[in-house]
Amino acid sequence: IIIDTSLLKTPAAPEEVVLKFNLQKGKAYVYDMLMDFEQETEGKKMSSGLTWRYRLNVTDEKNTIKTIRTTYERIAVSLDMGGQKLEFSSDNNGGDPTNPLNMLSNMFSALKGKSFFMKVDEKGAILEIDGLNKIGEAMIEEMNVPEQNKKMFLKNFTDRFNAKEVRETFGQAFSFYPGKKVKSGDSWKTETSSKIGPLQGNMITTYRLKRIDGNKITLVGTSTIDPGKDNSEKGSQTAQLLVDAKTGLVLQNVFETKINGNNKISGKGKISGKEIPL
Repeated sequence: IIIDTSLLKTPAAPEEVVLKFNLQKGKAYVYDMLMDFEQETEGKKMSSGLTWRYRLNVTDEKNTIKTIRTTYERIAVSLDMGGQKLEFSSDNNGGDPTNPLNMLSNMFSALKGKSFFMKVDEKGAILEIDGLNKIGEAMIEEMNVPEQNKKMFLKNFTDRFNAKEVRETFGQAFSFYPGKKVKSGDSWKTETSSKIGPLQGNMITTYRLKRIDGNKITLVGTSTIDPGKDNSEKGSQTAQLLVDAKTGLVLQNVFETKINGNNKISGKGKISGKEIPL
């Protein structure tokens, strides 16, 4: 018996790929985002944790621009301020809506299952966001917020859930695509708006394609965060990403952030993505 050993060989990885945001129309995906930060200001320390889970349904595509219904599936925030620990989660309704300490948990709980729409191009730029205002209004009715508290509730909601915050939240998952053919060793730069604790500014990132393994791409990213000339604080970030070559889906993004200045912040984060059944 003669065995054709060529059939046993692993197919050679492509020399180059077109790396772009290309989630498939009619498909659904989930992104889990986890972030933990430690902050020190004037000798006082605090830590915080953020957990997000989004479901993305690609409902339309026109001229390479994807329309995505984005649904909040889970939100949780934890705070540790010198031993005082607070937790807010969409998993639990906080209770009495007139108690300010319950507002975040009540808001997160009511937000669960609510959706808005994004239009995203092949470089991962979010061109349009629609539906956030309707979410806030629906939550007020659903939660039976007292009339005298409605304005305060809506302000709290729009302060945390607005187009700017959405772009910053999805920056780590969407902002790295060159939108063209790339090969191992190639590098490119992106610039996005970023907010980490009290530091807000432009994040300039250099990405390098480390290797191509079949349908998976490994990238490394090095970032600087510049808050502008009036702020002495500077930030940096390193990241390693594993990306699906066909769809641009972030299978995993592990990153570390450091900020030096009046506020010292160190953080770690992880983003995981996967396709899910409709």
